[in-house]
Amino acid sequence: MALSNREKSELRGKAQALKCSVTVGKGGLTEAVREQIRHAFAGRELVKVRIQHHERDEIDRIAREIAESVPCDLVARTGFTATFFQPRA
Repeated sequence: MALSNREKSELRGKAQALKCSVTVGKGGLTEAVREQIRHAFAGRELVKVRIQHHERDEIDRIAREIAESVPCDLVARTGFTATFFQPRA
């Protein structure tokens, strides 16, 4: 599901009050981390993930990989934090 710019803007506003619920550590995006993200979506539509890496391009790549593999939509990436959206069924 592709989000419009307006939808992304509204979701970014809602996500400001959220804390990061999952952290991708130095080990990278493992299946266990993917499962934690899927589990985090069980109770909500928005999830913030902290990605601990020193290269901006690598953070972007990991965020895109999360969006493809979970699956969910990448709403925004600011610094080390990426916000994802998955509509409830």
